[in-house]
Amino acid sequence: MSLRAVRRWCTANALIAGARCAPLMPEFAVGGAESLAKFFGRRLPPLASMVRANMQSAGVYSPEFFAEYFSQVARHLGNAARIFKYHGTPGRVQTLAREQVELDPSLKRLAEIRVEGRGALLAPAHAVNFLLTATRVHQEFPIRVFLRWSKDERRVKLKQQWCEACGLSVLLEPGRTVSATTRAEMCVDALKRGEILLITPDVAQKRDEGTPVSLLGRTAYLPTGAAAIAMLAEAPLVPMFSRLERGVQVMYIDNPIPIPMRSRADGGRPAALGTAMQQWTTGFDAYLRACPAAWFLWGDSRWTRVFRGDPEYSDLSGRGSP
Repeated sequence: MSLRAVRRWCTANALIAGARCAPLMPEFAVGGAESLAKFFGRRLPPLASMVRANMQSAGVYSPEFFAEYFSQVARHLGNAARIFKYHGTPGRVQTLAREQVELDPSLKRLAEIRVEGRGALLAPAHAVNFLLTATRVHQEFPIRVFLRWSKDERRVKLKQQWCEACGLSVLLEPGRTVSATTRAEMCVDALKRGEILLITPDVAQKRDEGTPVSLLGRTAYLPTGAAAIAMLAEAPLVPMFSRLERGVQVMYIDNPIPIPMRSRADGGRPAALGTAMQQWTTGFDAYLRACPAAWFLWGDSRWTRVFRGDPEYSDLSGRGSP
């Protein structure tokens, strides 16, 4: 078993054990665990070194951002436990979301899209505390969360339980035995019914699996699934990011991205999806430069390969010119 596989197995089992223990933990124990995570997180050599190196490679490191990131991650972990702890009292989770997450006025565009009778594909980055950020958005603009398929059924079930505890509706991607066309049609149908479907595009891909985008002075590769679904449904792709104000996550959206079909002479489907994903990534780049502590994935193994210049995941030769 590879080191990466061992790490994933340990993480999955730790999450499952934590979910089982959370309902039995008094609030002071959850708060204490959160404080310990805040203190020790940035001092644990493997994790701290990885996060620091990734931020430095991306050109966004500062001691303040580094410390704030681990404060936010500790809060994220504490809230993950609280969500399970309050599973039987959903009002507590809703209150927690209102206390810790604010919505920028730009989100009113989602209401305008709904008034027009169209669906929208809401495309957020993985904000720290993303369980509560989605809950807070859902309180004002009903959304449906797309959950990706995983070979580890326990992790999928855990994510479902988290969403249910938060009062979030879920669209679960079926297994790989179902065709890609059928999986896409599920999402397209939801958008054509006027729903707001949430899909996170910031999942680092291998060179031969994603579309090239210019990000933080390098070429990275991102999935085109969200853009492809939006194009098929003739729905806008709506980028959503966050900033930290007084330690609180403030969610905002950039201008919706229409994705019209292109003729073969204009590059066809690949060019249309690549252009849309670069537009999304331009906002993502600005978000990471302005508030890196608000992004959850600085310790992600795939993104680490991007920031380390692994040629399978990134390209520094063009310095960000895909």
